[in-house]
Amino acid sequence: VEILRCDLLDVNERIVANAKRLLGNVNITVDGALMWCDSMYSYTNNTVDAFGNVHIVRGDSLNMYADFINYNGTTKLAKARRNVRLIDKQVTLTTDSLDYNMANDMASYLYSGTIKDSTNVLTSIVGQYYVNEKKAYFKTKVDVVTKDYKIKSDTLIYFTNSKKVFMEGPTHIFNETDTLYAEYGWYDSMKGVSKLTKKPRIWNAKQNVKADSIFYDKTKGEGLALGRARIQDIENSIIVVGNRVQYN
Repeated sequence: VEILRCDLLDVNERIVANAKRLLGNVNITVDGALMWCDSMYSYTNNTVDAFGNVHIVRGDSLNMYADFINYNGTTKLAKARRNVRLIDKQVTLTTDSLDYNMANDMASYLYSGTIKDSTNVLTSIVGQYYVNEKKAYFKTKVDVVTKDYKIKSDTLIYFTNSKKVFMEGPTHIFNETDTLYAEYGWYDSMKGVSKLTKKPRIWNAKQNVKADSIFYDKTKGEGLALGRARIQDIENSIIVVGNRVQYN
């Protein structure tokens, strides 16, 4: 820890042992990152407790804000608590409890969080965000909301650059006309294209489609069902079965 500035620096063992007290307009560097806060304890064991309007800047794009942050210079772990925001260019992660590992630039939460970018809002109970890979991992009660569709899932991986969603558990995708279900596969939220490969189904008021795997293009309204494919046309009371079925 390198102290760049503060209004008052004090050492008082009766208030806090083995620490310096930094008060007012505190600015320090920790492992290449800049930190600002209202007050701080800097301990002799290479840790700091930062209080009030805490702000960390890492690199040229990553900003983290919180009411309180404990940083351990040995483990490289920053524990941010209360009103936490992690901003990485167009991606904003908000939660009340976030652990950020500066060794591998990975943020994680265990008690509910939200990630928002230019097109999607994703919430879950458990989550991890890998800054360098632009990759978010969501677990337990995952919800995704955009202007065109909604997703409810158990486990999702989301890449903020490509806007691709990878399903790794029971997942429902809802748009204005169709419902898609699968337990494994991916969905390109920019192109409306999906590949569903485990227990996939697509249905709406007129049709019900099942197969071993389904490829679906929402924009073109085209699909390909492979392996034990079954299309039920509810409106015309027709069922089509086959090993490979293309439909529009």
